[in-house]
Amino acid sequence: MRVKIGGSIFASCEAPDTLLALIRQFAKGRHQWASDPRALADVSTFFHTHFPSMAQAYIKLAEESAVSQIWQARNSASGPVDLEPEILDEQVEDLSRPAILVVEDFVSDGYFIRAVARAFNYPEIIEAIDSDWLQVRHGGGKDRAEACAREEVEKFSQILRVAIMLDSDRLTATEETKCHAIAKRLNRRGVKSHVLEYRETENYVPNHVLQAIKPFREKSKLIDSLKKLSPEQRAYFDMKKGFKVDEAGRPVVPHQQVDLYKNVPSDVIRKLTHGFGAQLNMELDKQTQTGKVSQEHVSGIGASVSSELHSLLKMVREIV
Repeated sequence: MRVKIGGSIFASCEAPDTLLALIRQFAKGRHQWASDPRALADVSTFFHTHFPSMAQAYIKLAEESAVSQIWQARNSASGPVDLEPEILDEQVEDLSRPAILVVEDFVSDGYFIRAVARAFNYPEIIEAIDSDWLQVRHGGGKDRAEACAREEVEKFSQILRVAIMLDSDRLTATEETKCHAIAKRLNRRGVKSHVLEYRETENYVPNHVLQAIKPFREKSKLIDSLKKLSPEQRAYFDMKKGFKVDEAGRPVVPHQQVDLYKNVPSDVIRKLTHGFGAQLNMELDKQTQTGKVSQEHVSGIGASVSSELHSLLKMVREIV
């Protein structure tokens, strides 16, 4: 998170230890100091007065931060947080807490966030998770995820650093689901939210990752059938479970998806009654760590995937 400290705070600071604690976070790479060049004289006076042995190092940090602000501002979706003298203690306390990303399933969605952060080159998100500056919280389903997010909101008094990512559960591209309603309610409480455009996180897993799912021979045949779907059909297919079957073992396409899949051959639909299981995101993360999955691989799934996942990752970065 980008943080701006006005010169007046340095000039009249009544809690130098609190301010030092925050600046030490900048030095560690946690948060970005939106240093104002006009405040450098006040920064210098502050450190020479209160922490003379540290003055040289932190004045240099302020100067470097001022120079880097042009790049940081261009790559940020929002402006910096302005610290205020009257509530400085509370603001620094909020900035010292881990940021919270609420998801439906900590394990699967945690793998997904790590994987796309690596693939799309957001190392600061990986560092934040590893350093416990960002905590991915298990919601345990949509309703509980909403309740979890509301609970986390209460832990912040001045600077809210809570976001939520939800599957859309869409069966078609234009469907508005319960997940969208949850996101709107949380937005009104100041929680940043992202509802996936596609059905679930697993719909963003590239085909070559699926080839590592056991049993290999059966999954290879399933991948062949999956490749016969259009990008839109693939986007709303149940990647984990496939299509349901009736008591006679015949495929059942949900009525909402009849038009979507009406041109797909019946033998392809029959083969797609099998899914790839619940380990897709774990495999995605594994292959991303070894460099086998890139942004180009993930973006190739659909025309809007790249812009959407950049939007998701920027949202996460904004709260860290």
